Amino acid sequence: MFNWPMLQHSRLIVIAVANTMDLPERMLSNKISSRLGLTRVSFSGYTFDQLKTIIHTRLQEISGSLMDQDAIELASRKVSAVSGDARRALDICSSRRAVEIAQTSAATAEKSISDKFDESTQPVKVTIKMINIAISEMSSSPIQVYLRTMPLAYKVFLISLMLKMKRSGIAEHTLSEIIDISIKMCKASEKPTLQVLCQHPYINNNLSFENAALALAESGVLLLNIKTGKRYGRVQLKITQQDVKMAMQNDADFKGIL
Repeated sequence: MFNWPMLQHSRLIVIAVANTMDLPERMLSNKISSRLGLTRVSFSGYTFDQLKTIIHTRLQEISGSLMDQDAIELASRKVSAVSGDARRALDICSSRRAVEIAQTSAATAEKSISDKFDESTQPVKVTIKMINIAISEMSSSPIQVYLRTMPLAYKVFLISLMLKMKRSGIAEHTLSEIIDISIKMCKASEKPTLQVLCQHPYINNNLSFENAALALAESGVLLLNIKTGKRYGRVQLKITQQDVKMAMQNDADFKGIL
């Protein structure tokens, strides 16, 4: 199929839609990709209003009103502020945990009323309070806790990788590229904490960030493939970018960077 666009008088254009920017690198061999023209189009995340419309549209497919309007708006605002990912917003609104919270609340309410009102029991509905609880539990997951509490050098390395991915549109990069970006970020930053990290006695030897990469790979945050020298190893995210953005959104050292 990839040969057809190269034929004389061919009018065929191959368009691929994916959730990852490095689809060609993952799916195509160098022999094929080297002779293809390539244009990457990055789609920005959904806005608050767009997310609210998407959620309303999905909920219309379900009989009955399952969510308060305020709950929908809260989920839309939370997600639009972090990533604009419609899947994340739908996960929050239709999450099993949010529904479980609603069901538990309804069951508790039923026990507190007299039998004469049993026939008019209100249907289960997800409220803004229940969405808040679900979001809080999602942000308290083990991966979120680890990302928020890991050492500063780990955070710098991870954010440097994210920035490189954003600029290049490619998920996999060499360890040396990300270390160099990490060092430049520390030296250029006006944050005292990052400036102190620059003065670490091992920073010029790259040991701090090499160790950070190894630790992040061991914890399952990164994929690190080292075949020759360490600096020529290939590194990429193993978790979603949304997980990193959610964990770092309130970090004073990196707020507004991603």
